[in-house]
Amino acid sequence: MNIDLIAPVMDTGGGRGRQITPLGLGVLASLTPDEHNLNLYDENVTDYEYKDDVDLVGLSVMTARATRAYQIADEYRKRGVPVVFGGSHPTLVPDESIQHADSIVMGEAELTWPQLLEDVQNNKLKQVYKSPRWVEMDEVPIPRRDLISAKATFGATSIQATRGCPFDCNFCTVTKFFGGSYRYRSVDLVIEELEQEIARGKKSFFFVDDNIIANRRYSRQLFERMIPLNIKWGGQASITAAKDPEVLRLAAESGCMALFVGIESISKETLHNAHKDFNNPDNYEENFKKYHDNGITILAGMIFGFDEDDESTFERTVEFLVKHRIGLANFGILTPL
Repeated sequence: MNIDLIAPVMDTGGGRGRQITPLGLGVLASLTPDEHNLNLYDENVTDYEYKDDVDLVGLSVMTARATRAYQIADEYRKRGVPVVFGGSHPTLVPDESIQHADSIVMGEAELTWPQLLEDVQNNKLKQVYKSPRWVEMDEVPIPRRDLISAKATFGATSIQATRGCPFDCNFCTVTKFFGGSYRYRSVDLVIEELEQEIARGKKSFFFVDDNIIANRRYSRQLFERMIPLNIKWGGQASITAAKDPEVLRLAAESGCMALFVGIESISKETLHNAHKDFNNPDNYEENFKKYHDNGITILAGMIFGFDEDDESTFERTVEFLVKHRIGLANFGILTPL
C-alpha cells in the first residue's frame, strides 16, 4: 500500500510555527512492514499536497490541529481513500472524530498499528482500535528519522525517554491519555539511540517527554550517562525539579540548556483550582534561582483564561516574568491542545 502519515498544521489563526517533531508518526513508520510505500509529512514545516495514488492516510490529531485534520480527511474520504485518526483528540473526543474518519486509534498505537494495516489490506478495517495494554517503553522502536524534517523543534533531534506524568492537572490531557502511568525506557537504550545520532553528526537534542525529571532517580542515572556525550539538549519538566539540586546540576553537566516549565499562573487560587498546588508562587523566586544558577534557561508556559483571571492578569503576569528574568514565555489560552 501507499501510506501517507500526516501531522496537520496547528490552527493558530495564521502561520505555521515550529512545533515538536511528530515522533509518534516516526515510530509508526518504523512499525510499518517494508512491503508498504510510506511517506511522512509535517505541515508545520511544509505544505501537504493531496495525491491520487494513496491507499491509506493516517493523521496525528491534537485538538488544535483538528480543523485541518478534518479538512484533509474529508477530502480523501470523498475520493474513497480510508482515513485513520490517532492522538489525544480522537482518544478524548471519539464520537466527533469518527464523523470525519473511517477509523480511530484510541490511546497508544504501537500495539494496534500492525493489525490495523493488515485489516486495511483485507478490507476489514474497524471503526475503533484500542491497545490491549500499556506499551512497555523498551518495546518502542527507534523512529524513522529519515522521514522526519530536521526543521522541526528548532533543528534539534527529538528523542523520548519517558511517557506520562505523575501529576493530574485538570487542564492537561497527558494523564488521561497515558492512563495515569509514568513509564521510562532503560537508560542503556536511550544512550544507544543518542550515540547513533551523534555518529550521524547530531549534537543538539530535544526530549519530547512531558516531564523528563518526574522520576528524579531515573533522571539522575540518565543525566550521569549523558555527561560524556558532550551534547546540548532541552526538554520539559516541572518546577518541582528545583527540590533536587543534584538533578539540576547533573542536567546542566549533561548539556541541558533550557527546560519548558509549566508555570501556568501566578495566582495561588488558580493553581489550587487547577489541581496544581505543587506550583507555589511564594516559592517561584527561589526555584527559578536554582534553575538559573545551573545555567538552565526557563521557557515558562503560561495560561490565560482561568476563571479567576481578570483584565489585570495580563500585565501582572508579564511584569512577573520580567522581574524573575524568565528567558522565554509561551502564552496560551485555556483551550484544548
